[in-house]
Order: sequence, then C-alpha cells, then structure tokens
Amino acid sequence: MKNIFRYLMLMLVAATVALVSCAPDEPTPDAKEYRFELTSQPSMQFPAEGGEGLIEWTLNEVTRTKPHPEAELMFATQAEWITLSTEQLGAFVVAPNEGEAREAVITITYVEQVVEVAISQAAPEAKATELHYAQRLSSQDAGLELNNFAIVFADEAESIELGLLLVGAEEDEVLKAGRYSVENGGLDIEMSVVAIDGEEYAFVDGDIQVALSGEEYDFDIALTLESGQELLYTYRGEVENMVQEIVSEPVAFEPVSVKAEYYMIGNFFLQLYIDGTRYHELDMLDEIAPNDDFLSAGTYSYAQQTISSWSTFSTGNDQTCSLTEAEITLVHNADNTTTITGYIKSEQGDHITIDWTGVVDGFVYEKETGKTFTVEALSAKVDYDKAGQKDILFMVDEFSGHKFSFKSDDILLGKPLADGDYSSEAGTIDIAYCVHGYGDVYGDVTSAQATVVNDLEAGTTTFELSWVYEGNIYELSWSGAVAGINYAEDVVAEPLKFSPVYVEMIKVSSVDRYFYFYDQYENELVVNLYNGKIIMPYINYEGSKIDIDTNDFTFEYSDNGLGKENGLYTYNVRLVTVDGRTIEFKGNILTYYN
Repeated sequence: MKNIFRYLMLMLVAATVALVSCAPDEPTPDAKEYRFELTSQPSMQFPAEGGEGLIEWTLNEVTRTKPHPEAELMFATQAEWITLSTEQLGAFVVAPNEGEAREAVITITYVEQVVEVAISQAAPEAKATELHYAQRLSSQDAGLELNNFAIVFADEAESIELGLLLVGAEEDEVLKAGRYSVENGGLDIEMSVVAIDGEEYAFVDGDIQVALSGEEYDFDIALTLESGQELLYTYRGEVENMVQEIVSEPVAFEPVSVKAEYYMIGNFFLQLYIDGTRYHELDMLDEIAPNDDFLSAGTYSYAQQTISSWSTFSTGNDQTCSLTEAEITLVHNADNTTTITGYIKSEQGDHITIDWTGVVDGFVYEKETGKTFTVEALSAKVDYDKAGQKDILFMVDEFSGHKFSFKSDDILLGKPLADGDYSSEAGTIDIAYCVHGYGDVYGDVTSAQATVVNDLEAGTTTFELSWVYEGNIYELSWSGAVAGINYAEDVVAEPLKFSPVYVEMIKVSSVDRYFYFYDQYENELVVNLYNGKIIMPYINYEGSKIDIDTNDFTFEYSDNGLGKENGLYTYNVRLVTVDGRTIEFKGNILTYYN
C-alpha cells in the first residue's frame, strides 16, 4: 500500500509539473520610441533691445522595439547673452546688445537626435547727437540765391559745429519740409562742413530729413565722412533768421531840415526831417568833448554805441523801427553850419546815405556875452543852513531858480543873514555852491555879489544880487520873508513843532538803521542810528535844513514783537538842534520796514 500511495503522489506531482510547463507565456509590452520634430523656425532674429523666445516641438511615435530607458529632452547654449528657462522647457531670454551684431545656437538633444536653432541679434542703432542752436546766415551777405539756405548748427557745449548748404526750389524763400540729400541735389557737400572739437571734417554723402510745424523745424541729419564713419544729428526748434531781410541798395537821403533836441550834457537827439512832421531820429552820445551846446565834430557809430539803440528809422506808414547799423560824421563849419555825412540801416532793410550841410536847429556854437539881464524872483527860501553857511534859493517859477551860498563867521543857524555886502571876491559868497538855473540848466556862476538889508520888525530881507553866467550879467532885486528864517530875536530852546505820522525804516545791518520821519506837512527828520549812536542827523523843516546835535539825544524804539513786518512801532525820541531847539515825540507811529 505504501508503494501504491507513493506512486500516486509522484504521478500527481508529475501531472502538476506537466500542466505548468504546458501553460502559454504572458505577452510582454514593447516600449514606445519617439522622434523629436522642431515646429518653430530653425532660426530666430532679435533686435538690439533683446527679448523672450520660445522653441516649439513635437515627439512623434515611430515604432515598437525592445524596452529602453526613458529618453530626456535637453537644451543647451554656449552664449552668455542667452538665458535658458529652468521652468519652461524651450523658453529663453536674449539680453540687450550694446555692441556689434552677434549670433549663437541653442542645441536640442533627444536620444541620438541633435537639432540646432540659430539665434541672431542686431547691433543697436547709432544714437543721434542733439543740436541746440540753428541760424540761417544771410544769403545776401554770402552772395547766395535766396533759395540757398546756409544754416549753422551747434550743440549745447559748442563742441560740435555743423554748417550745411541746403538748396530749395527756385521760388523758396524759407526752407520747406522735405528730403535734402546729395542724391537729389538738395545738399551741397562742397559748401558744407562739420567741426568737432575745433577740427573740421569733410563728408562724402549726406541725407537730411526736414519736417516743419509753424516756425518749428525738425531736422534728422545723417552724414558720411570720408573715413566711412556715419554721423547722426537731430535739431528741434526755430531757425534764427530763417526769414531773410532783403536789404535794398542804398538810397541818397537829403533832410529838409535837421533839429537837435538836448537831453543832457553830451547827449542830443538828432532829428533828420523827411518832411514837416516825419523824421529819422538818432540818439547821439558825445564822448569827445561833451557839452550842453552841440555835439562835437567827429564820427558817431551804432556799433560803438555813440549812436544808441534808442534811435529810430521812420517808415513810410508813419511808423518807426529800430536800426541795425548807423555811422554819422559831423563837421562844424566856420559859418556856424554843420556838415552831416554817413549812412543808416533799419531792421526792415532800409539803407540810406546822408550828405547834408546846413544850420542844425538846437546847436549853439557861439553864445552872446556882455549883456545884462534882469531876473524876477517869486520867493526865497533857505536851501541849506548851518552855523557859518546859509544857502538861499530864489525861485523864478515853480520848479527852478538861482541859488547862492553865503559864508561868514557871524551866520547863525535859523537866523537872518547880517546886513552888509557879500561877494565871491571877498569870499563871503562861495561860487562853488552857487547855481544859475537850479532845477533847470544847473549852470556855473563865475562871480557874484549881494547887498543884504533886514527889517527884523517886519520880518523881511531885501537882496540886491548880481552874478555872471557864461559872460552875461544877471541882476535880481527881491524883498520879503525868507522861508526857513526865524526873524524873532530869540529862538534858542524853542521846541520845533514836529509830530511824525509815519516812518520809513531801512536796515543796513544789525547795528545800522536809517529812520525817515514825516509829519503831516511833509517836514522830514532823518536819523542814522549806528551802534547806539546817531550819525549826521538833520531835519528839513519849513524849507530849511537844520542839523542836530549828536551828543545830546534820546532815541529809543520797539517793534512790539512785529519783527520785520510793517506796523505800529513805539518810539521815544528827544533831539536837540545845533541852535538849541528841541524835537520831542513818543508813542506808536506807523512804520514801513525795508
């Protein structure tokens, strides 16, 4: 039985093995193989500014083969200016180019496939230099036709100067928009030049694009030097003197008359009359021998400013314009006539020449002498007053008169002159301070004498005056009360009635101020307060100037916390005039701070 059981067990095992060995094998799947295919362009171009790029592709299944490891797609480049993305396969960035044009490749590897994509980048465009100034030269002065435009450009530092001769259409008087080049004949390179840092360069080609908006020009200038170097310039703005002034041929002009209007010593307005009302006017300055009577013989020039810019040229429509040039020569003749020769050019292009001889109305060559004139005075007032000197002004009208300076040891401030005779010869009249025509001609007196008689009871003074001015004798008799003189017997210690209503204060420094006090009658008190002292104070009181003692004074003021602002300042002032009269006031006074 044991053998039978063993046999059966062996048979069972054999059957099991047979069954296993006869079962079919499980199928093994094949690994897929792919082929890389580029779908974007095999070459890419980028501008100088750089940018982003993307390489696109597909993987196409081609067959089934035995298994193999999974393949990787790899991108690489040796160009430092190309950066491959680590986040997106195939993306890359091209850096900006500041140099010459450049090329590189991006290599793509897949299994045994190698594909290259060519990358190229352009060089940056040359930058144009900006010019800051443009002026058209005078075609007439340069001997060019009016449609030839000689234009000078310069940069801000004036290290670059560019001169171009552009040729417009025959009818063009101003430069029109368009293209001006060597090719189309609009640029004359033979007459054009560029200077850089003082060194001139000729060029063999050029192209200028001109745009125009109103009077504003846009120039884009490209020039090629003999060396092959290209220069680029731009200019935006107006071109000075683009509208040319056509100066006509000089026209001879003979004035119907000439008048000289006196302005001040050595300065006359010379009026060259066209007819009875219109004239060309030249403001002429005598630097040869300036005087009040006439312009000295010699040559006067607009360029030398002895004919000033205030001069005017009369145009045909009763209007005037300024001058651009003028030169006039004056010759004084023995018969008291003047010969005027020269020329005048106006800013409108007028050009006249002058050759005229005649009497100039307003020129005085010889003055009459030896005559005696009687002068009538309306009033008299003290113009300056101090011990030992008193200046009295005799008014002949509202604004002018004759001034005489009396000097004597017995002259008292504020008091009448002592009775008696005074003269320049005796030294009791100082002709250095005497003025003939005070407020008018301010003439020098060559000698003077006076007799003074006072009537103290009536409060009047009688003057008999005579003086010599320019060789003629002038006589004046006057009697009345002299303003600024107190005819009372004693004025010492009598207070002056002065109550200021406003003050003008000028700060010179932290320790130096000027105060100008004014009362309702426009009497004026002037005090210079310097470092706690008063300097040369005085008061113009009722027409007389009275000096103030600098030793006996009180001068206090406060801005009441206003600082520099205008407002009510508080003052406490006590002053004493040199003749003993007091000036006192205190309280708030409106003060203007400067």
